[in-house]
Amino acid sequence: MKQFEEAVSIVPESLRRCLLGIGEERKKSVCEIRLRANRPVVLVSGNESFVLNNNSSLGKETGNAAVCTAGQLEETFACLCGYSVQSCQNDIANGFVTMPGGHRVGITGTAVSNDGKNVASLRNVCSLNIRVAREICGSSDEIYNRVFKKKSISGLLIAGPPASGKTTVLRDLIRRLSGFEGGNGLKVCVIDERGELAAMNNGVCLNDIGVNSDVLTSYPKNSAITSAVRTMSPQIVACDEISTDDEIRAIAGGANSGVVFIATVHAASFSELIQRRQIELLLDIGCFRNVVLLSGKGKPCTVENIYEVGELKDEIYRRRFGVVGADCFGYDCG
Repeated sequence: MKQFEEAVSIVPESLRRCLLGIGEERKKSVCEIRLRANRPVVLVSGNESFVLNNNSSLGKETGNAAVCTAGQLEETFACLCGYSVQSCQNDIANGFVTMPGGHRVGITGTAVSNDGKNVASLRNVCSLNIRVAREICGSSDEIYNRVFKKKSISGLLIAGPPASGKTTVLRDLIRRLSGFEGGNGLKVCVIDERGELAAMNNGVCLNDIGVNSDVLTSYPKNSAITSAVRTMSPQIVACDEISTDDEIRAIAGGANSGVVFIATVHAASFSELIQRRQIELLLDIGCFRNVVLLSGKGKPCTVENIYEVGELKDEIYRRRFGVVGADCFGYDCG
């Protein structure tokens, strides 16, 4: 419940009281709080969305809905930015601001561009999506036991749809691998571009990521990976949501230096897992041994399957050419 209370701490008092009254079990399950100007507050739990009522009940009707006024939305946004919107412009331009505790708040509004191509800032903010970050100790146990416990530590990709628990599982796996009590005590560098994994606050980790981990916060992932490999002699580099060619190249460079990578990627299904170009390129680097697919479907942190990279590459090649056996997809990792 602490995480839910942290997440709603930026909301004006009248709405916050209503949110805090929803009941302890509901607080445990809510993963998103959606605020829109002059519209009902919506809470998301699993795959379902509910309207917040004025009496703190949740339902599907809007007759007694708690409405977030434009003024309340503006106040929430100002509080999110520490009443210094200018200091958060880079994050705002990227569409989110991360709160202490690792709660990421998505922001929509009217884009402002200085060059007609890139977003420089937002004006007329019209909605906020507060994503409740949760530490779930033990959420990575199945993966650890099946992939690492009796085998040497090697690269792992964690895939899943949005809200499937990828970040939660990755954080717990970092805690397990870099811990000494029942763990491995491995040197782990955590690439925490958005501040969700470690939840750094004034140089202190608010989340438990083990005792032998080092955190690089707010760096672009490709720069952070290169810096970590060059300066921190990590055994493992952990990073969330790999998506760009630059990030893939940085992983390839780190792997050539003997570093093990554990990373997450978006993939809503097995078909998407073997069809996405970025995932194909990651598999071809050769630094990953297994791929975990999380199920989503309202069951965050649930393992749907664990695959050997070789079988995924064979399946990709079979679907493309009708035969099995591929070693390279033509990606230049240099």
